[in-house]
Amino acid sequence: FARSPALLFLALFLALFALFLNNGPFSAAVVNAVSPTFRAFAVGINILFIHLLGDAASPAAIGWIGQTFSLGTAIAVNALPVLVGGAVVLLGTRYALANDS
Repeated sequence: FARSPALLFLALFLALFALFLNNGPFSAAVVNAVSPTFRAFAVGINILFIHLLGDAASPAAIGWIGQTFSLGTAIAVNALPVLVGGAVVLLGTRYALANDS
């Protein structure tokens, strides 16, 4: 939707920054939630599911939506799983913080 390259790159930077902002705390939560003997396995499973549910399925889904509707719609719809994931993480913090004390 950006009309200029500068606005496009600013929006892209902000979106990617916000998208990856949770990776550090989320990885720390995964590592702290399991015993030391299973930490490597837990991180590996976490990365596997990130790829299976994210970049493995998204090209086909975006391609199908792009062919059925438009590429702009496909890119816009791509924000929905990100919003749902963000909501799940925010809701999960209530339980993590409640069990922390």
